[in-house]
Amino acid sequence: MIPGTFAIIGGGSGKVADFVASRSSTAVSSSYTFTGVPLGYYDPTRIIVLSVHWYKYDTSAFINSATVDGSSTTSRVSTSRLVYGGSGSYVYCDLRTAAPTGTTGTVSVVFNRAIDYGCAIGVWALYNVGSATPVATNVANTSGLFTLSAQPNDLVIAAAASVYYGTNTTWTNATENFDVTNSLMLSSGAQREAIVAGDPAISFTMNSDSTPVGVAGIWR
Repeated sequence: MIPGTFAIIGGGSGKVADFVASRSSTAVSSSYTFTGVPLGYYDPTRIIVLSVHWYKYDTSAFINSATVDGSSTTSRVSTSRLVYGGSGSYVYCDLRTAAPTGTTGTVSVVFNRAIDYGCAIGVWALYNVGSATPVATNVANTSGLFTLSAQPNDLVIAAAASVYYGTNTTWTNATENFDVTNSLMLSSGAQREAIVAGDPAISFTMNSDSTPVGVAGIWR
C-alpha cells in the first residue's frame, strides 16, 4: 500500500477540533439528505468542516451544491482518481466549510448526476480558528502523499476514500474519527492538533488499495 503522510509541528492552544458525526448512504441517487446530524455546540467562532466521499462510474460526477443546516458550503480542497483497472470509474473526496448557527441540522449534498455507489460524509466543528479558509491544503492523489507543514497550535483535518477492498483504515500519528463502508467504497477521516515542534508525520493505509485519495487542510 502507498500511505499518505504530512508533517505536523505544533503546540497547545484554545483552538479545538471536535469530530461530531459521520453518515453514509448506499442509495443510487443524485441527492443525499442526512437529517439530525450533530453540529456541536454553537459559538461565534465555530466553523463546520464537511468531508464528502463518493465513487462513480463516470469522469464528471461533481457536487452541484452542499448545505449544512441550510448554510451553503465552500469547497476548500477536492481530488479524484481513476480506480485501478477501471475505465471511467472514479473515487472522489472533498473538504468543505460552512458557518451554520444550529447545534443539529440536515446535511444535503446534490450532485450533477446519480452516484452509483452512494455517498458518505464526516462533520467536524472547529473553534477559535482565524478563518473558515484553511491556511494550507493538499491532496493525496495516486501517490498517496500529503505535503503539509503545520505550525504550533494548528488544527489538521484529513479525509480519505478508496475502493472497498476491506473494512478499515489505519491512521498513524492521528486520531481516526470515522471509518465506514458503503457499497464498494471505504471512507475515513482523522484529525490532529499540532502539539509540539517536530511531531511525527501522519500516515494512512486503506486495506489493499495501493492508491487511495485523500484531502487535508490546516486551520490556524
